[in-house]
Amino acid sequence: MKIVRFAGHSVRVAYWSARHRFSALRRVARTGAGHALRPLLSRWRFVAVTGSCGKTTTTGLLAHLVGAPSPQLLTRGLNNASGAARAFFRLVWRSPATAVFEVTGHAPGAIRQTTSLIRPSIGIVTVVGLDHTTAFGPIEATADEKMSLVADLPEDGLAVLNADDPLIMARASVTAARVVTFGEAEGATLRLVHLHDRWPDPLTFKVRWRDEEFEVRSPMIGRQSVSVVLASLLAALEMGIDRSLIVERLAEFEPLMNRMSVHRAPDGRQFVLDAWKAPQWTMETCLNFLEPVQAPRKTVILGTLSDVRGNTRRRYEATARRALEVADRVLFVGEEAARVRRMKGSDTQERLFMFDRIRDAHDFLQNDRIPGEVIYIKGSRADHLERLMHAAYADIDCWRYRCGKRFQGCSYCGLLLGKRIRDRHRCSTLPWLSEQQRLPV
Repeated sequence: MKIVRFAGHSVRVAYWSARHRFSALRRVARTGAGHALRPLLSRWRFVAVTGSCGKTTTTGLLAHLVGAPSPQLLTRGLNNASGAARAFFRLVWRSPATAVFEVTGHAPGAIRQTTSLIRPSIGIVTVVGLDHTTAFGPIEATADEKMSLVADLPEDGLAVLNADDPLIMARASVTAARVVTFGEAEGATLRLVHLHDRWPDPLTFKVRWRDEEFEVRSPMIGRQSVSVVLASLLAALEMGIDRSLIVERLAEFEPLMNRMSVHRAPDGRQFVLDAWKAPQWTMETCLNFLEPVQAPRKTVILGTLSDVRGNTRRRYEATARRALEVADRVLFVGEEAARVRRMKGSDTQERLFMFDRIRDAHDFLQNDRIPGEVIYIKGSRADHLERLMHAAYADIDCWRYRCGKRFQGCSYCGLLLGKRIRDRHRCSTLPWLSEQQRLPV
């Protein structure tokens, strides 16, 4: 990790080589310009969101609920100080309102580097998990970093915290701002009373807020989406947005691309795409949504798991066993597929499959299709497993295993259909994606 300084500002650079130097200096210059622009935005209300998972969807959903500009369009998918500065160049020409920012906490000090620029009055912490263990070590250190987002809030600010996360609640006193909480715990400001989670039915909540119960519905999928909806709902309510308007907007907000997004292919298959990241500690929760689903066949496709603690092979095998419990067949794709090879036996011969190359997995899926089949794709963004979904709509030109575009989704890459496009932060132009799914994330 290198620290690059220029004109009184600095950025962290993970890899230092000749081809990164210009990019690093450009980020420093943009961040410096952002600090210069921040006083011009003093009448804006800024909201910052962080957490080990769910922060991107929370940011997008909350912006939709309060009628704020799309965070994905403002920052072009960047969740650091450089992305916030990029947004400032757009906001300075608009009438003062609310803007919502996602803040990365991938390394010690990363959150404060961004919040020192944004200076939010409202902070949201979704959950603390075992992400970035290499950078932080103990999970308590991760919790300290996440909570630094609300530690610097002003006294008249608002901290929105997860009441079901003991690591977060143990550190609630670090902020001088007013604290409100969401979750199932007794005493939560917004308490989940009842949940109906049976996809393809909409996620249905009964919640209690200020001694009053009401029901909300969301197209989100799975138990992992509960904290996202509750955090966004509570923040919008506390910001004074009309409840009926919130309920209406919540019902129309579909999942972001590659975050449990649903795609119904022309051949009748349904893809649930969740291949942006795959922390091992979240896998059981992610797979649980598939158990009650009624379909002619259920297929799970798994790529690289991240933040694996302990014996890697045993963790992959545990994930494979859970996947086999909820699905009819399970495919492992990529260089980590071999970790479950010894599970291949007579009882899993026609249910467990391993492919070193994604193209081989695509050929396997194409040769055995069933209308109405549900295919759940879960992996890390470096795997680019979303190509398996795109191939159900059109002929794909790029089947590279390592393309070097680790932080760019295939939906926004011109190589997918054989076209070279420079701007990796543009909106997708794929016609089979909805307007929301085309936003850069």
